[in-house]
Amino acid sequence: MVPALIHSRRGVTLIELVVAIALLTILAAATLRAMVALGRQSVAVAEHAAVQGGVRVGMLLARAELRELGSDGASSDLVRLATDSVIYRATRGFGVTCAVWPTQLRILDAPPLPFSRVRNIAPGRDSLLLFVEGDTATTGDDRWIALPVLSAGASSCAGNAAIAVETIDMVPYLPTAMLGDVEVGGPVRSFEVTRLAEYSSGGLRWLGLASVSGGETIQPLAGPLTGDGLSLEYFGEAGTVVVNPADVRSLRITLTGASERSVARAWTGGPQRVVAETVSTRLFLRNIRR
Repeated sequence: MVPALIHSRRGVTLIELVVAIALLTILAAATLRAMVALGRQSVAVAEHAAVQGGVRVGMLLARAELRELGSDGASSDLVRLATDSVIYRATRGFGVTCAVWPTQLRILDAPPLPFSRVRNIAPGRDSLLLFVEGDTATTGDDRWIALPVLSAGASSCAGNAAIAVETIDMVPYLPTAMLGDVEVGGPVRSFEVTRLAEYSSGGLRWLGLASVSGGETIQPLAGPLTGDGLSLEYFGEAGTVVVNPADVRSLRITLTGASERSVARAWTGGPQRVVAETVSTRLFLRNIRR
């Protein structure tokens, strides 16, 4: 007789099944943890990028507003100083005169020196700064005199396009009270009084800008900022801090941006925090000794 073949099949034991399930559970948990951590890190990176971009754009705009500030022997473009705001004369146009009368001047608006402007001169909102040469042998009496703009319109000078600006009688404000103090062909600037400041809106802090002479409410430039997110320091000729606008020779602007929400600090999760980024720059006023 041929002995019967006996086949032995061994199944999965309960212990092996439990171990396999445990290993799969651990692997799934680790994978989920890594995915959650990656998601948190992605949010953190995005918040960092947004804050960095916002604060740098804010600084570029602040620099663009303040870099044209000047000072001379008679006056300064700075009007009022504070640690979290500054009121100043913001240049909106620059050109040269082609004709001057006591209550009117014309600004050349044709080559080779067309009037360079951010926008057209706005009566009531804008004013003029007119350069007065005085004695041509010295710079000690050179100055800019501020004049209101009563009206502005298209005109001409010797067949060339020009802007006619009506103002008050400027003669009493000239050094010798004579119209001859103003040299035709000299520079003239249009400006508006503007306020750059940190302010609160919607429970957040922002960097804002407003036209004081135009009666505007403040509008956001950049943000959100941290508390004390805008810091302004004013320095005199010796490099020491000053509080009088006429004494300012340079200023330092510091902006600290903040995220609108808290984000994870590391891959492992842990405590969350608000993202903050700080940038700083220093500007020197025009027409000063350095």
